[in-house]
Amino acid sequence: ISIIMILLERKRVSVPELAKICEVTPRTIQRDLEAINLAGVPVVSFPGLGGGVGIMENYKLEKRLFSTADVTTLLMGLGSIRSSLTGEEVAGALAKIKGMIPEEHREAIELKAGQITIDTTPWMGGHDYSGAIALVQAAMDERRLLRFAYKDRKQNSSLRTVEPYRLILKTMNWYFEGFCLTRQDFHIFKLSRMADIAMLDERYEARAFFPQQSIQPAFDDRNDVVSATLRVREAALDPLTDLFGPDC
Repeated sequence: ISIIMILLERKRVSVPELAKICEVTPRTIQRDLEAINLAGVPVVSFPGLGGGVGIMENYKLEKRLFSTADVTTLLMGLGSIRSSLTGEEVAGALAKIKGMIPEEHREAIELKAGQITIDTTPWMGGHDYSGAIALVQAAMDERRLLRFAYKDRKQNSSLRTVEPYRLILKTMNWYFEGFCLTRQDFHIFKLSRMADIAMLDERYEARAFFPQQSIQPAFDDRNDVVSATLRVREAALDPLTDLFGPDC
């Protein structure tokens, strides 16, 4: 699979170069190329200066490696994040995957992918965090520091300078995790509590970062939980049910 992906990206590669990339002998590469051919992916040789091996031009790889369900899942996944992450990379990936679909299957696959829509943009009147998300993304890509005013859950305000490492969408809230130079530790920040966000010219060297699979431990308040019975207006039932479920 690695060889196939390299040939798709590079179009034409010499056997010695493939051997160096894959850290095997040229003889092993030749055996692998034969196996790829036997699997139905047509590998062709180009003789002469600048020659090498490549996949036959205009060959539709997805007919062999990607099922309808595979391509549908990829389209649904990319479509779900496009509502929040509007960069050219997402749009470009969507276009490439759609280009992999054989013409005779395109309508059926796009119809299937459109049966599930995940849209994280707010309803009218809700706050749009796409600008803050794009700024955090840019800072991560360029390894540049972020500075912002932050208000924690206890309404304490502070000015933070942070190395950003990852964005997190949990339920309907956006967070980002980074190393806070102000506190000299990793912290998770909620975008809705950030104000006056600025990307600094100063860059940072990436440090060892071990992201948690879930951000729940950072917000574990079970020791402070008490039982309560609330009387609420009927108009408030719908948003409360959305937050806590019908059983509460």
